[in-house]
Amino acid sequence: MITRPGSALSNGKRCLFVCMTMVFLLVLMAQKAYAAPVYNVPKKEAKTTFGPEQIPRENTWLTQTTGSLSTTRLVEPIKAPAKAPESALEHLEKQLLLIESLETSLFDGLNSIDEQLSDKRVKRGMPQAKIKADLQGLRINLQRLAKGLNTTLTELDTVEKDTEENAKKLSKVLHQQQVDEQAHQLEAQGAEAVDYESGHLKNISRSELSAEELKHLDKVKQESDPAVLHYDFSLLGQIALLFGVSALGGILTSWINLPPTIGYLVGGAVVGPSGFGLVHHFKEVETISLFGTIFLLFAHGAEYSLHRADDALKMYLLGGVVYVAATMVCIALVGTSFGWAPTISEGIILGAGVCFTSTAPLSEYIRAQNLRHTVFGKMVTSIIAIQDVLMSFALATPEWFTHHGSAGLVSIAVLKTLFAYGIVVSLTVFLHIRVVPPMLEFLVSMEHIHHSPLVLLGIVSVCLFMALFTETLGLSLESGAFFAGLAFMGQTNLKVTLSSIRVLDNLFGSMFFACIGMILNPVFLVRNCLPVLSMIICVCAVKITLVTTIMSSFKIPMAKSIKAALSLCQVGEVALIFMIKAQATQLISRPVYLQFLAATSIFLGISPFLHKSLQGKSTFHFASVVSRKSGTSSYSKKILCNFFVIWDYFHYSIYFSLTMDLPSAHHHICNSNITPDATDVLYHLGLSYSKDNCCEIASIFGDTKFFVCGGSADRMTTFAKKVAEALNIPTPFGYALAPIGSTSRYVVYKVGPVLVANHGMGMPSISILLHEVTKLLDHAGAEDTIYIRMGTSGGVGVEGGTVVISSEGLNHELLPIHRVPILGKIHEREAVLDAAIGLEIAAVCEQLEIPHTIGKTLSCDDFYEEQGRLDGAICEYTNEDKMEFLQRAYEAGTRNIEMEARMFAAFCNKLSIAGAVVCVTLLNRLEGDQITQPHSVLEGFDQRPMAVLLEYIKSKKSFILEFAFNPTMSFTHVLNSNLEGAPVDVLYHLGLSYAEEEKEQFQAIFGDIKFFVCGGSAERMKTFAHKLAETLDIKTPFGYSLTNIGSTSRYTTYKVGPVLIANHGMGMPSISILLHEVTKLLEYAGAHDAIYIRMGTSGGVGVDGGTVVLTSEALNHELRPVHVVPILGQLVERPALLDENVTGEIAAICEEIDVPYVIGKTLCADDFYEEQGRLDGAICEYTNEEKLAFLEVCHEAGTRNIEMESRLFAAFTHKLNIPAAVVCVTLLNRLNGDQVTQPHSVLEQYDARPMSVVLAYIKSKLQ
Repeated sequence: MITRPGSALSNGKRCLFVCMTMVFLLVLMAQKAYAAPVYNVPKKEAKTTFGPEQIPRENTWLTQTTGSLSTTRLVEPIKAPAKAPESALEHLEKQLLLIESLETSLFDGLNSIDEQLSDKRVKRGMPQAKIKADLQGLRINLQRLAKGLNTTLTELDTVEKDTEENAKKLSKVLHQQQVDEQAHQLEAQGAEAVDYESGHLKNISRSELSAEELKHLDKVKQESDPAVLHYDFSLLGQIALLFGVSALGGILTSWINLPPTIGYLVGGAVVGPSGFGLVHHFKEVETISLFGTIFLLFAHGAEYSLHRADDALKMYLLGGVVYVAATMVCIALVGTSFGWAPTISEGIILGAGVCFTSTAPLSEYIRAQNLRHTVFGKMVTSIIAIQDVLMSFALATPEWFTHHGSAGLVSIAVLKTLFAYGIVVSLTVFLHIRVVPPMLEFLVSMEHIHHSPLVLLGIVSVCLFMALFTETLGLSLESGAFFAGLAFMGQTNLKVTLSSIRVLDNLFGSMFFACIGMILNPVFLVRNCLPVLSMIICVCAVKITLVTTIMSSFKIPMAKSIKAALSLCQVGEVALIFMIKAQATQLISRPVYLQFLAATSIFLGISPFLHKSLQGKSTFHFASVVSRKSGTSSYSKKILCNFFVIWDYFHYSIYFSLTMDLPSAHHHICNSNITPDATDVLYHLGLSYSKDNCCEIASIFGDTKFFVCGGSADRMTTFAKKVAEALNIPTPFGYALAPIGSTSRYVVYKVGPVLVANHGMGMPSISILLHEVTKLLDHAGAEDTIYIRMGTSGGVGVEGGTVVISSEGLNHELLPIHRVPILGKIHEREAVLDAAIGLEIAAVCEQLEIPHTIGKTLSCDDFYEEQGRLDGAICEYTNEDKMEFLQRAYEAGTRNIEMEARMFAAFCNKLSIAGAVVCVTLLNRLEGDQITQPHSVLEGFDQRPMAVLLEYIKSKKSFILEFAFNPTMSFTHVLNSNLEGAPVDVLYHLGLSYAEEEKEQFQAIFGDIKFFVCGGSAERMKTFAHKLAETLDIKTPFGYSLTNIGSTSRYTTYKVGPVLIANHGMGMPSISILLHEVTKLLEYAGAHDAIYIRMGTSGGVGVDGGTVVLTSEALNHELRPVHVVPILGQLVERPALLDENVTGEIAAICEEIDVPYVIGKTLCADDFYEEQGRLDGAICEYTNEEKLAFLEVCHEAGTRNIEMESRLFAAFTHKLNIPAAVVCVTLLNRLNGDQVTQPHSVLEQYDARPMSVVLAYIKSKLQ
């Protein structure tokens, strides 16, 4: 019997084959005995499968052959109705059941035949027929059995194959699952899963893995390898896309005079999901943009400026609390009335968000106008303080309101938040007092040594640490960043780094605004435009009404109240951060949030227009804090810093104050190369600072409150004496007021709290003075010193005798920009003066009834051509051209022209120094160029700035800087048709004048001039004049001494036989004036063959100190031998070349008298410090490596020294075909350092070498 599935198949097969063998033997026997026909059983066909319904039940595929008769009959199988396919095992089971039934039938047939054969009772004929029928049935059953056996065997093969395939698939799936689990474990382990030295995966057998699996694991290994860098270029592309659309949007909106914020928002909307959907890494991109808000709030806290509160200020703070509380209540009521907020609680949250505004422009306006101590300033400061307190508090406590079910849970959340707040405030105070000052001092010193941005890195690290710390405590990232800024509040060494923080703030801030644009939906904005606009209008109306009402109650003028209200009526970026948190904690519903989002986005776009009411110009800046120019503390000075305890202050402004000592640091210095313990040689002042004399410097200059400078040494000497009289400072018996310092380059006086100095003529000269005076005051610890420049100028549309108080210093393009070439690159600085001090000086002018005006000052590098004068030695334009340019300048707001204001304003603005320029006009330039007023009238004009400043200083009310205008000089071989036939020419700066009737006298005195020798120092040229007289054996008449010619002290001029000698001051503007006027003087005298020689000192480039450099050509900052002269607003280029013959002759003299020399190019700078790449100026924004790289480029280009006059000198003489040479000795090799440290005796020897060379040259030529 065939067994059913489930028993051992091998036994069933064995029984089946035994039965089949027996059946075939019986059939053969029967055929042989009865001669029955032979039936052929079809052979097994491989892979043939029959269903049970398809097995033939009659003679299917049966072939029968009998005798000669051959018949073939084919019976088609019966087709079963179609049904669902069966599995191989089910099919096999049915086949086995069929075989079992066939087997039973076969055995029954055999038994029946056996019984018939053995039954002897049956007749012979009957059994044969019966047996034949039985055999026929048996044959059919055998046929079916054979077919069934073939089919079963095929099914068995199929089942075996399917089983093997399924087993392989299952094994493969299990193996792949194991590999995937290993990969996930490796990804979770990260770098720990990879062996650092071998780079192979740990605990993984590679031999057991397939190539595809190895490829997958190798990919995981590469992503986790700790020894290589990993990049996500897809994320990088998304960031680049967002920055790109931000930049493009900002540029386009700025181009059409719209705030760039609008461009950022639109750019984000375009690439966001509501636009083209180009950004997919939302979480990563928005996380990166979070840096914008972190740096925003850090800068806000770091630049906080709080003062010790008094009773009046407490009242103003209460007014600020009233404003904030009233704003919240009013907005809540209006919001529920108009349907913006469904409930009053959501309205209160909405009102809290509306309170957050961008207050930086208003704070800057108060500081710039010096209004901090006025009622207006205190009121606005109070409102700003309350807003900031509310901001830091609200950002940290949204979790309070998430516990709607239980008051107990809310109380626990409040206590938890207050406790966390206490920890953060305590940590902030600790960092502010104990950690931040020494950390900054250490980082500054390390940065100075290693020239790495360590200070910036340290500050950013503390900022991010505090942000993450507060987030861990359950507060917020934003509040942590704000507290980190408070830890740095008022610290020294922070100002320069904050400028870098603002760069990061603006960079990531643009991305932040773009992300805001991404979450905007323009369709929603259009669909809800009316509710959004109504919200904007109502918010503006409520805030303007409240601000003006509260300020009016404090008797603040309506005009100022409206200014403050317009600036405060907008909603800032911090409000959006707060509302995002409120929506995330379900404090407000989504419709309210979306409407507020749309309204805030519009506010961010229009807020710059609202701020225009303050200063008449856009004040857009992403950060909520515009740079406040309040100075920080200095040596051994106590600084009062106030921290407001946030939660107490939130409940009606309770505060606490901290008093501390800060480490010594710079006050108004932007140069990390200068350290308090380093020696600083103030070469041009004739002073030096070191650790040995620091106490003496502090005792002498530490009380300086005013620094007043002017061009003329005589004028400033007179002013110093008048200051002593005005302030009632007695002169000790037996002494006279005398200049300080050991140099004659600048005359400097110290009169009580006033430092007085002359700055010479031109921006290069005043630049040196400002650098060194600023460093001197910084070393001395003088705080809040006011810089004032006073002098004379030419009026533009104003009459002579009018005092012009400068608001800005303009360049030749009529822009308030001062360009400084530094290390071969142009740097632009804003040339703006302190408006508050200007107004105070104007009030003094009103009091003294002195005619005055406040206006812009055109500041030139030249007295003649750049100012459009028609009386210079060179003039290549017409009077109409001049008048057209001056008219344009007047329409741009220019009221006078001079030569120092632009550099002075840019310097003060860069270092946040309160400064002013006060110049009297000597004439109206629209009416002429030359000063024709009587000397007595000019003296009266000259006294007016002095009188104003004396009264201003005496009043002790505020500080102002005046800018003295000092004209300059001229040269020979005249190229100016305007001078032809002129009856009179006033050589104003020489103190001489020429008239046609005095021509013979001029020729008699100056007609024999063969050499004109000039140098910077008046004392040096005086010494040279005496030595020349000795060399040429020119006797001085008895009872007389060699003296200065002319009636002015601006230039010291001597005539020694055929040689005219003069000092030219410092810088190209100063020497320009001298060259123009000396050239005209010699032209009038008929001295046409004079050789011009400039001698002086310089810094060597690749040559040692003491080497005499003979200049072949003078280079500009681009290392081109070209001098650019702005004339009537246009730039004119002139070659700066010197005479090769004269230079060669002087080189032969150097060889003859054995003086070390070299012929080379000279780099001529407009500035002594930054443009020359020095590291010891008051401003230094480059490294020593950058300086050395620039000097190496200069040396490779043939430069051998650096100074400040040769380019103008060479261009002037080349233009007028005057033979000329420049002979300068180097005091040091600039590749080895910046400061002159040689002993005074060595420097005197160096200084004598150019003199000896020029003396020998003149003597040889005259012989």
